Amino acid sequence: MGASKQTSIYESPELQAEAERDYELKMKEQEQLAKDFERELEHRTLVYRKQQESEADRIRQELEKQHIRDVQFRQELADLAIENQKKQVDLEMRFAKRELDRQRRVARESLDRDKFQQQVQVEIESAAGNSVSQGNTQAQQERSKVERR
Repeated sequence: MGASKQTSIYESPELQAEAERDYELKMKEQEQLAKDFERELEHRTLVYRKQQESEADRIRQELEKQHIRDVQFRQELADLAIENQKKQVDLEMRFAKRELDRQRRVARESLDRDKFQQQVQVEIESAAGNSVSQGNTQAQQERSKVERR
């Protein structure tokens, strides 16, 4: 059987110091990466929040404008309906007035047809002299017929 040799590995103090420096440097860089990451997250979150607030404000303003347009549209419709009703009332009034005028004319024509005056004057001239005879006949009948449609 042979002899076995056991080898021990020991770090030299220089290598050990280098390893410690590397470890500290690594920890520092990891800490810096974590800080940078946290800062970037905060920055992006802030930017995103500002964008969302801006977008929400823009949407709110658009909704307010739309609300104003809706109110104006409804007012225009109400004004249009009122104007149409005025025109309808004016139309009814105009034709009612025409109908009343027509009924008044019918009544007047009836009276005029039923009233008549007759005046007769006869002059006779003869050799014996002049003679004047006068007659006045008047007949009056009042009747009025009003038709409604």
